[in-house]
Amino acid sequence: MAHADHFLTRLDRLAGREIELALELYRDPELLRTIVAASGLTDSAERLAISLDDPEEGPFLVVTREGAFVTCLGRGMRASNLPVVTRGQLEACGRRVARLRDKLALASRVKEQERKTRHMLRRLFEASDAVSRED
Repeated sequence: MAHADHFLTRLDRLAGREIELALELYRDPELLRTIVAASGLTDSAERLAISLDDPEEGPFLVVTREGAFVTCLGRGMRASNLPVVTRGQLEACGRRVARLRDKLALASRVKEQERKTRHMLRRLFEASDAVSRED
């Protein structure tokens, strides 16, 4: 991922917690792509604004449809003519992605446990005398 230099230099327009949220999104391109996909962006819109607080007053992160960061608009700066993802929509997307990641992690753990169980059963069937109680 190429660094969005202009975006990063505009972080000073945001307050502390807003900077943290902006950087979380910056470091999580999968989440950002999910937010863009869920936004219902029309074919004619090349950019959208993600509201970090108020949907009209901002502050906003401006991103492209491909999920590249463009700039930050501080509180009071308008995201004129851009579709806006509200803070509520942002948080709902974040929860969906977190649940999906939790499910994938659980599936991975289950798969690993199944692999270990298959290995143990194979050992029991093929060389049961060599399997100790501790195994």
